[in-house]
Amino acid sequence: MSILTETLFRSIVGCRRLEVYMADRTQRPVSRFRAEVDAAIADFGSEVREKLSDPDAEKEEQLRSPLEALLRRAGRALRLHVVPHGEVRLRRLQARPDFSVDIAGMRVGYVELKAPNKGVPLTSSWHPTPRDNKQWEKLKALPNLIYGDGTNWAWYKYGQIQSYTALQGDIFRAGRKPGRF
Repeated sequence: MSILTETLFRSIVGCRRLEVYMADRTQRPVSRFRAEVDAAIADFGSEVREKLSDPDAEKEEQLRSPLEALLRRAGRALRLHVVPHGEVRLRRLQARPDFSVDIAGMRVGYVELKAPNKGVPLTSSWHPTPRDNKQWEKLKALPNLIYGDGTNWAWYKYGQIQSYTALQGDIFRAGRKPGRF
């Protein structure tokens, strides 16, 4: 089981609003969920590698569709209907994370993506631009945020890091090996 699997599992299942929804549902064993998500992460790596092969393509954008597929697949593993919505404007914060995530019609969190090797806030991997710093100051007000660059991933609650992982390997050469790049 990978740390990213654990991060996804905790951020999805750890949401209090979701606990109410899932209370009466029959769930698959956690080990099966984790195996399915590990496989989805391996597929994410393969798809990202393929998309990053074009040197002229905007790197952050190449993570979007693979991540959306990963979120949907993790939801299916839990028998949940996960809907990522791209570029949702948060007027109160004057911010626009890359995705908001709804499960069963309820907003459960947000995802912010950065280009590979940019890192994630509050870790030694982070290499922010002034714009990234300004955006983080807004996004850290969110109750449930996953922030990643394809290799580095962190889950935050109100700006406090809950979980962090740096996947092994080079995302530009990622292959199909569950839980690793």
